[in-house]
Amino acid sequence: FKDMMAIAGHPSSEGSSILHPVADKDDTIVARFRSRGAVILGTTVMTEFGVTPLGWSAHWQGPRNAHSPSRFAGGSSSGSAVAVALGIVPVAIGVDGGGSIRIPAALEGVVGLAPTFGRVPSKIKDCVTSQMMKVGPLAATIRDAALSFAVMAMPATVVEAGPSGDHYMNLYGWELPPIA
Repeated sequence: FKDMMAIAGHPSSEGSSILHPVADKDDTIVARFRSRGAVILGTTVMTEFGVTPLGWSAHWQGPRNAHSPSRFAGGSSSGSAVAVALGIVPVAIGVDGGGSIRIPAALEGVVGLAPTFGRVPSKIKDCVTSQMMKVGPLAATIRDAALSFAVMAMPATVVEAGPSGDHYMNLYGWELPPIA
């Protein structure tokens, strides 16, 4: 998850050296992934407060482009895209307000989906730009992106009742795999 999403018990810096609050509860998206059995590894590096399309964090000195370390990774969700491109994770979550999913996906050669505003519920920290933000997956394959998007964009009633095969079959042509 991008370092601006709340993960219970985990600090979030938004790529800054001055912020380190520890979340008391999970963001809606994190909770949805946990409910489907996802293992949360942590947060990924992002540009300070997400304000540059280059993808470089001066504070964390990275991330570097997975394919050419002398080049930028692009966009503030660059750490998420690099983690997928390097094969560390099959799916990472980014937040896009002006290309922060789309730019690093293009530069890292991964699948990035910046959904329509409001399609994926999230409680991203209150800030001036929070109403412009859209949360979406960066993934190794189109199938991984579609499956993760299905979890992220589930209607609340499906989350509460548990997903039915019909819901996903109708939307995507296949069922979500069972929780192991």
